[in-house]
Amino acid sequence: MTFSLILLTLNEIVGCKLIIPRIDKSLFNELICIDGGSTDGTIEYLRNEGFKVSIQDKKYNKYHINCVQKKICDAYMMGGKAATSDYIVIPFTPDNNMIPEKLSELIEKAKEGHELLCVSRYKDGAKSLDDTVVTSIGNWMFTGIVNILFGGKFTDVLGGYKCVKRDLYERLGINNDSARISVHTQLAIGCLRNNIPYVDIAGDEPKRVAGHSSVNVLINGMSEVITILEAFFNRSIYKIKK
Repeated sequence: MTFSLILLTLNEIVGCKLIIPRIDKSLFNELICIDGGSTDGTIEYLRNEGFKVSIQDKKYNKYHINCVQKKICDAYMMGGKAATSDYIVIPFTPDNNMIPEKLSELIEKAKEGHELLCVSRYKDGAKSLDDTVVTSIGNWMFTGIVNILFGGKFTDVLGGYKCVKRDLYERLGINNDSARISVHTQLAIGCLRNNIPYVDIAGDEPKRVAGHSSVNVLINGMSEVITILEAFFNRSIYKIKK
């Protein structure tokens, strides 16, 4: 069983210098970064640290960047396609939100046969120090709705610290055209709809050390609503064909 670590970056040099030295690189067969066009030395630093860095060269207009978050979605899918391992940890963000020391636990759990794993900010007393009141309520609400409508036991559907079996996207029909900023909800619904094993492990979310969150509460919230309603009323979506 092999694993790839995938970073999505844009001018993350401050966080990279703090977080990358704490990563146990021996856990991974591949170290990959999809960079949105950093100009602060992030690309050079990560290449020196052994990461294969691919730079997004596609041009996006303001609508695609701000309204449908297309640049982030494309970077996410680009990372998955660049990997060749059985499992991918994606997106690992070097902004201090994700504790590197949880990577080994995530990988050990994956070896038990789970196909979707999350370091949950709300399991067994774990907490987020980067949440706002709005994002905290939003995650609680959308996680609850997914669990109620699709019969799940998730604790942090929106959490970004994920390890995913690489072929799960293709099996669920999640690709460049269908992937949304709510891709983690798409994966969660797909697992529930097909009885695919998943697990959450507890882990805090520290405050970010630099930069700012790319979350747009309104845009991201609407994407969650559309994803959930679409899957609820169309039972063929994310259903694996026999």
